[in-house]
Amino acid sequence: MNLKIIFEKIKELVNEGTLIFDNESLKLIEMDPANVAEVILEYKIKSKLKGKYFINIRNFAIILNRFKEDPEFDVQDGYLVIKEGDSVFKIKIIERVDKEFKVPKLDYKENEFFIDARRFHKIVEDADNISENIYFTKEGFLAEEDLSKYDCKFPMVDKAKYSLEYLRKMTFEYLQSNMKIEYKKDYVLRLTYWRKDKYRLEFLLAPRVDE
Repeated sequence: MNLKIIFEKIKELVNEGTLIFDNESLKLIEMDPANVAEVILEYKIKSKLKGKYFINIRNFAIILNRFKEDPEFDVQDGYLVIKEGDSVFKIKIIERVDKEFKVPKLDYKENEFFIDARRFHKIVEDADNISENIYFTKEGFLAEEDLSKYDCKFPMVDKAKYSLEYLRKMTFEYLQSNMKIEYKKDYVLRLTYWRKDKYRLEFLLAPRVDE
């Protein structure tokens, strides 16, 4: 995956965010407006920039979509400059009024498994046709309503419930690699995508608790 593909998903969760450049990478740590989901990204990219720049993430993602490869970045007169060859875009750097988010400390006690990213995307899409929520159970994935039900056999170690509306914004249909899923009962779900020496992308999602 490149930045264009990654931010196409991130913009579905985050409206504004702080891009952190350190010459070797671009980082982002942000929560969605409802404080239900968090995005944590570290993407290796050569850049002469070093600093934090708070911008409109949706506009950033739209601009990235105009490039086939990762563009170059610069800062000029209060704007983040995004360019490739003769193509130059600028996004206004704005003042952040709320607090910056941090990476939370989470403990899953080895409650983790790996799954093909395309398969998990399909599971989420299938379940979304049945219900608003999906259960992770010891027998597999489950979605059900009064008149219909979906299940997909997959051995897991605990039972938990998560929003499919959010999960649809966290999966990739054409990503040909494994992903890591960590969860436990009534606890934050963590989805991790990575490519060695290139990127690490994590989505965190709060659980839905049955009354």
